[in-house]
Amino acid sequence: MRCFMRKKFLTVFFILLFLLCLSVVSATDENTNSSIVAQDYDGNEFYVDLGGDDSNSGQLNSPFNSINKAVEVSNPRDNVVIHLGEGTFEGNGNVMISINKAHLSQGGSITIVGAGADKTIIKGSSAYYAFNIYADSVVTLRDLSIVDCKSVEGGAICNSGTLLVDNCIFRNNFAFNTGGAISSIENGDCKIYNSVFINNSVTCNDEYGNANGGAVYSLKSDLLVDSCRFVGNFAKGNCLNAISGGAIYVGTYLNNVPSVKNSNFINNYVVSTNFRTNWEYAKGGSIYMINCNLFNDSFINSSVTGNNGVGGSYYSEPKYLNSISNILRINSSVNGVLESNIYPADYDGKYSNEVVVYVSVNGNDENGNGSFNNPYATIANAIAKSAGNVYNLKVYLLDGIYSGAGNTNISLPSSMNIQIAAIGSKVIIDGSGSNWFAANERSISGFKYVLSNLNLINFKAKSTGYKKENNIGVISNYADLTIDNCIFKNIAGSSISNYDLANLKVINSSFVDSKHLGFYGGVLFNYDANARFYNCIVNNYSSTDIFYSTAVNTENVYLEFFNSTFKNLKSFDSRCKFLGASNTNVTMSYVNYADNDCNFAVAYDKSFVKIDNSVFKNSNWLSGSVNGMIWNVYNSSFININSLTFSSINDYKSNFNGCLFDGGNVEFRGNTITVGNSSFYNNKVIIVNNDNQKGNLDFNYNYWIDETPKNMIDTTANVKLNYWIVKHLSAENLFNDSYKVVISYKLFDGSDYKDYDVRYVPIKPVRFTLITSKGSNSLDSGTLINDIFEFINTANDDRNVVVSFTDNTKLNITLYNQHKVDTNIDLSQKTAKIWDIVEINVNIKDNKTGLAVDFGIVEIYLNNKLISSNNVTGLTISKSITVDESKSFYNISVIYKGNNKYANSSNSAILRISSIPLETVIISKDLTKYYKNGSQFDVVLKDVLGNVLVGKIVKITINGVTYNKITNDKGEARLSINLFPGVYNITVLFEDDDNYVKSLNTNKIVVLSKIITKFVDNNKFIVKLVNDDGTPKTNASLAIIANGVQYNRITNGSGEARLNVRLNPNNYIFAVTDGQEVVSSSVNVLSTIETSDISMFYKDGTKYSVKLCDLDGNIMPNKNVAITINGVTYNKVTDSNGVAYLNINLNPGVYGISASYDGKTVYNTISIAAMPVTIVSSSVNIQQGTFYKVKFSDALSNPIIGQKVGMLVNGVMYYRETDDLGVASIKINLNPGHYMITSGLLSNAYEAKTMNNIITVSGGYL
Repeated sequence: MRCFMRKKFLTVFFILLFLLCLSVVSATDENTNSSIVAQDYDGNEFYVDLGGDDSNSGQLNSPFNSINKAVEVSNPRDNVVIHLGEGTFEGNGNVMISINKAHLSQGGSITIVGAGADKTIIKGSSAYYAFNIYADSVVTLRDLSIVDCKSVEGGAICNSGTLLVDNCIFRNNFAFNTGGAISSIENGDCKIYNSVFINNSVTCNDEYGNANGGAVYSLKSDLLVDSCRFVGNFAKGNCLNAISGGAIYVGTYLNNVPSVKNSNFINNYVVSTNFRTNWEYAKGGSIYMINCNLFNDSFINSSVTGNNGVGGSYYSEPKYLNSISNILRINSSVNGVLESNIYPADYDGKYSNEVVVYVSVNGNDENGNGSFNNPYATIANAIAKSAGNVYNLKVYLLDGIYSGAGNTNISLPSSMNIQIAAIGSKVIIDGSGSNWFAANERSISGFKYVLSNLNLINFKAKSTGYKKENNIGVISNYADLTIDNCIFKNIAGSSISNYDLANLKVINSSFVDSKHLGFYGGVLFNYDANARFYNCIVNNYSSTDIFYSTAVNTENVYLEFFNSTFKNLKSFDSRCKFLGASNTNVTMSYVNYADNDCNFAVAYDKSFVKIDNSVFKNSNWLSGSVNGMIWNVYNSSFININSLTFSSINDYKSNFNGCLFDGGNVEFRGNTITVGNSSFYNNKVIIVNNDNQKGNLDFNYNYWIDETPKNMIDTTANVKLNYWIVKHLSAENLFNDSYKVVISYKLFDGSDYKDYDVRYVPIKPVRFTLITSKGSNSLDSGTLINDIFEFINTANDDRNVVVSFTDNTKLNITLYNQHKVDTNIDLSQKTAKIWDIVEINVNIKDNKTGLAVDFGIVEIYLNNKLISSNNVTGLTISKSITVDESKSFYNISVIYKGNNKYANSSNSAILRISSIPLETVIISKDLTKYYKNGSQFDVVLKDVLGNVLVGKIVKITINGVTYNKITNDKGEARLSINLFPGVYNITVLFEDDDNYVKSLNTNKIVVLSKIITKFVDNNKFIVKLVNDDGTPKTNASLAIIANGVQYNRITNGSGEARLNVRLNPNNYIFAVTDGQEVVSSSVNVLSTIETSDISMFYKDGTKYSVKLCDLDGNIMPNKNVAITINGVTYNKVTDSNGVAYLNINLNPGVYGISASYDGKTVYNTISIAAMPVTIVSSSVNIQQGTFYKVKFSDALSNPIIGQKVGMLVNGVMYYRETDDLGVASIKINLNPGHYMITSGLLSNAYEAKTMNNIITVSGGYL
């Protein structure tokens, strides 16, 4: 699509350019003094360098800066060579380059040459493609790499021209649809030699999209692939279309049958996640081909995963005759099922799936064959004998001590997966104090290395500095390396050096008894690479940096430790430390770091340190940073650490949560530090702000051994410390001569306590003893862990409780045998008039003893407003109030607030104001009843104090009629409801009198019919009768009047009667009666067939459509519809949208058409008019002996083909027929002169239209 869209854009561009040129010419004619000066670029060679400038001449000593500049200035008539210097070319001018030079037309070409595939890199930064090569362009790419490109099709290159690729590398390129690296389409020609494609991919999850050709895609293009390697490429998606060709997709070709030969395919695959039944969604793990020949190719570990997958290694469409010969296929699979291996006749064992060779100190390199009984003598010889012929090589070492040449200083090749493993229990590899062990190189094919069960002793690495070239470890790794269950002992220098995007995994291994007197990385020197350590031990080790990691030419790398132990790490001078990190993300999870004499870490540049669930104890620390460190520490303990310092620079935020700091001092340095849910058992907590008091230092929500935290903090900074965790003692009276005493932790702000969940705060358990002043206790000692501790104290009197903790803190509380009390209110009068003065008297008594209470506070409220607050002294508390006109009654309430001895209590009283009418309340509810079932509407009238009102008139209004009812001795009034079915509003009114205020209430009455109807399935009318209580009325007679006809029915055991309906689609009114009630019901008979009339021109492409829906409006696919027109019936099937179509190709006229389905038929009219005609003639100036031509087109601009044409020339009628272009021709042999010629179609299907021209015939035959 990218190529096609660019072609359309280019066409429009050239039209605009042409018009622009016309305007430029015009302007030049008017102003001859105007001129444009452009720089000339001579020669057929240009140079591009990262240090160049696009304003230069592009020559060797004056290179351009961008590739696009060199392409732009190249002449399409010249064979141009563009030389690229070393380095990574990316960004504007080096990606998204369009080459549209018309070389084929003008004889030129462009060759872009790098300084080597490992030295010159074009990088798309995971956002851009590299080249778009148009038709007529000729391009060669040689000795360069194209990486990290991205596009819809052709992640790196989209080719519609002539492309040759030689000795190039394509890595990590991606396309959404086709060709992760290269897409060659639309008459393109693509030849690829001696190149490598690694980890390119296409991934598409668009339902109607494609994902074809993980590395290369070719369609309507010629393709040749020769002597190339494809590793780890894939096609993946969830599409209705097949996912095909993990490495290469070959479709139809242009001139020459495509060919793939002499090439290797390793670890390529196809994955489809669409599982539509009976469809093949995954094809060709390495190659999918329609037209292609394979010769002398090898397929290793190719796979297909997906519904009905085929071709684990390659898939050839069966209907095409493709030549496949001399193929090697090993370990290829479809959905996990291995395909049979294929070996060519001359197979030499190359790429054997797995080869095991044995090495023994008693073996023989010259005469041995690597078997268990006849092993080799050295590791290097065992590897050399298999190099180039094996896919997986396992070198097994038998018991013995291996040393010297061939067993040390080993270079591991990058052509296969290699495992070196000891199978004996006494295998030792001895470096003799002067040698390194093994070094690999970067494997562009993705091969991996494993070292297992080895004891490596007495090795000496070439480690003399912190630069890459100065650190060559005992093991040097540039690839994917796993070290499993190995021991490194008495190593001088770095045990492992890990370089250049390598991935190192170390499992269950130990590094012991070693001393690195050089510079950096005693265990590991990690340079632009990643490393992980699992279940490892480092013991008795010393180095400037035991682990050193830096990122110089890449983004941050990672160094991670899991479930590992670091002990007895020694210091031989102040430089010694556990970790030196630069631009490294360090993770330490479940680590035990103990008894270490060296410092912990120094970070340079920007390094992240994440620590979780780890223990650090009895060690030195003094962790600093030079340019930046970011700490994230969770659920970890720091116990007896000397000089424990967490230092971060500038505004990097450090977080500490759930940590235990115990012993010595701890120091935090930085501007943004948050410490929470942690505990401090230190002497001092030192907090240093690096930015002159502008930082954000948050130390809330922590436990401090000194419950006044400021006593422990040494700082001049502004530290947020508003809340801290403390021990807390509380008691609750259970009112059964017992108390619940609770010891817990609370959040404290210096005055108030709040509940806080401390389960995840690492507070150390503390023992306590509990002493009471008298009485007995069920428990008098225990351990407070980090939650709450509670027990029951039994006593019937008061006492003091003192809790003493072993951390020298103490809490105490007084327990009271709390009594319940009674609050009594006595009013001087129960009823009052306006301006009366009423006395309120309150007495508080002990419920247990009956004596007056002499402690606490009494609050008196009048209508919920506080009017008095008094101390309780044992005497009556009095308050006088004056009655005003504000209310018909006063609500007086009293609240007693006690203490630990007396419980709270309350009481209330009502004072009636007799001179003010009392508010009333009407209580009534909505009523739902069946027609004439005897249910009544009930009303209760009360005053606002809840007293029923007897003998009062209430007015009930419903359906426009008002009924007066008198309340009975319960304040009740009733109304019988005998209305027809429906919904009614009903109002109840009590009009005021001298003593009571008017009130009004409104409800809803629903009267249900006892005749219930429903119309179902578009053909059944069902009637249900019910009794007064809603239960089915069985064996009852009813009549149904439908469409003027009465049908008598008897209800069944469910109270139902049915009438089958066979009516045409329309709306009908059915009446139903049971002798007492008549119900009318609307019945809408629906049509399930949707059609419409059509007006059209002859053969204009209009179709008659029939849409089927069920009665719920759901579309009905895959249904047969009979469509009849002009006496012919056509059977059609509805599509997925429930629509069936019939093409209308009848002659002009008016036709009746019908559509039938499931016994129902609908009718429509189709009106067909003659097709309008456009007539265009050739020139009216005709030379004798040449042709006069007329072109006929319909209203859709389509040529009218094969129709009879009448051409009246000079009074003579000639008949012709239109050709494939709609053209009718007649040869003019008339003498020179002027003649009338009339042309028109002789068909009723087309508009009766003619063209009259006067032609001028000149003499002389051509």
